[in-house]
Amino acid sequence: MQSEYRAPEAAGRLGRMPLLYLVFGLLLVGAAMAAGSFWAQSHEHFPKLSAGHYVGYITGVEEGRHRLPIYIQSQESSGNLMFAVLASGWAPQILTPVTLGNGDSDTDFFLPLIVGSENLRFKLVGECASATHCAGKVYQQPKGRRGEWEFTRKEVETGTGPQTSLEQWLRLRQALLEIDRRIAEAEKMAESQKGEIERLTDIVTEGKGLKAKADQKFDQVSVQLKALREKLRTKQQEVDNLEGQIAISQRVTPMGKLVSLARETLEREARWVESMLSGNPSRENMERVDAEFSKAQKLFDLKRQIASEQDRIDRLASAPDLRPGLEGPR
Repeated sequence: MQSEYRAPEAAGRLGRMPLLYLVFGLLLVGAAMAAGSFWAQSHEHFPKLSAGHYVGYITGVEEGRHRLPIYIQSQESSGNLMFAVLASGWAPQILTPVTLGNGDSDTDFFLPLIVGSENLRFKLVGECASATHCAGKVYQQPKGRRGEWEFTRKEVETGTGPQTSLEQWLRLRQALLEIDRRIAEAEKMAESQKGEIERLTDIVTEGKGLKAKADQKFDQVSVQLKALREKLRTKQQEVDNLEGQIAISQRVTPMGKLVSLARETLEREARWVESMLSGNPSRENMERVDAEFSKAQKLFDLKRQIASEQDRIDRLASAPDLRPGLEGPR
């Protein structure tokens, strides 16, 4: 019974053995990766530079730029590095490298150098082939482009007279690059607003064109109005002349003279009759009145006949079938 009871427990231990092997294998792989990473990191370094000035370039870190000029000054007193990329978007940096090794000999190295622009960070690793020439790789962090760097040591002569220091020149150079960057941004903004500027220009130009057309139309209407006023004045003058001609024709033409004479005769006879009736009537006066009345009536009939004949003559003269030289019926 005891042997039958221990058999399942032994079987369980045997079943857990592959799992233990798997866990142990994973631990070994992790340790190997960590060791490899530590070994790789321990072999990534930046050369320790002696005091002095170094100039060179970086390639492959920014799209559209083949080379970026760099300047490095290794300060003897503090051991810091003044690192400057002479391009827009980069500012000079004071770096304090961390030393690898046990002493201060020329064979010691720094940990990889970390530099950055406004939006990017880069890691520089490499070594010096000689005391004056160094080169290496540059990696965009965390992951990205990979480029190269290279610089050489330059001897800078210093005089005893007053002069502008290299640090001041670098600051001025950086200020100039910043101005260039702002100018580029302004040009880019102007290009983006070019369409709006052209639209506003078209509106202003169209407004000027409409104003010019309105002024031209106003001038035309003004000229037309002036002509109409002059024409109206001429017509009014013609009306006045016609009225004068009508008044003159009534006094000068035969019909006008006849009408005027008849009016004067009637007025004179009316005055005479009124004077006769206003006095003492007598038989002799009454006879004289009758005689004068008969005379006036005959005269009136004669005038009426003259007017009738004159009207008949006017009608015959205006008839279309009347030939020159022919006389009408008597």
